[in-house]
Amino acid sequence: MKKIKLIVLMLVTTIGIISCNNELEKDTKLEKTVEVSERFSDIGRAHNEMLNDFYYGDNSTRNASKSYRDLSIEEYFGVIDKKYVVKDIGVQTARTADEGTLTASDILFEELSVSEISCSYISQVEEILETPFESMEETKKAITEIEAEALVKNSEDDIFEFLSYAETAKASLEFWNENLDVLEENREKDNASRGAIQNLWNKYKHKLAMMAASDAAGAAAGAAVGAIYGSQIPAVGTALGAAIGATVAGTASSAEGFKNDCVCIIIPLTDIKKKIENQ
Repeated sequence: MKKIKLIVLMLVTTIGIISCNNELEKDTKLEKTVEVSERFSDIGRAHNEMLNDFYYGDNSTRNASKSYRDLSIEEYFGVIDKKYVVKDIGVQTARTADEGTLTASDILFEELSVSEISCSYISQVEEILETPFESMEETKKAITEIEAEALVKNSEDDIFEFLSYAETAKASLEFWNENLDVLEENREKDNASRGAIQNLWNKYKHKLAMMAASDAAGAAAGAAVGAIYGSQIPAVGTALGAAIGATVAGTASSAEGFKNDCVCIIIPLTDIKKKIENQ
């Protein structure tokens, strides 16, 4: 009987240790995400700042006779050197989106030299954005968990395109959730109030998620291009070049995606190179 009690006690203790280790491992992953991806969250913030400038800022091409959808991407970013359309988006939901033969991760890997390891994680986030959760917070959390897993297994330099993608996706969800009502439903009203944030998630979550997919795909492509340009200029370097490329291409892809209701990858190579050279 004593042996049985001892065995039971050992099993309970072992299970407790395993449970604690699992929780510790999970916490370590999340801590590493916060610590390592801080430089990449800057890409997300810069993306939203540039989008805000494109639609509302001093550099916007907006005027009283022009709707937000009609703003010129070329006037703001210059020549669009490369464009890939992944899929069309329905007016309010992506459930009616056309099924493309290639996903964004396929195009990024096959056409735009984004690393295979980054694309493997990008494809996981694509699945989340295809079927977003019941809230924006849950959707962002799911993306963060994939980042955490990726960072445990890889260095940030090995997956910099993916981290650019993921952080832009999360930032984009916030931007479009706060602004879609103004840009789309009230775009004819010059005095539309942007002070009160309206949560459109329940009504528009599939379209919002697909907008984020477009922004993020552009960011991954821009990061790959920017890293190459930046590496050629010692004063800039790969990391800053990638950040600039991700911000520019992610924003351009966002604007084009909103304008034409599509998930797309837009790369203004000339503008990316110019901004890198001007650092």
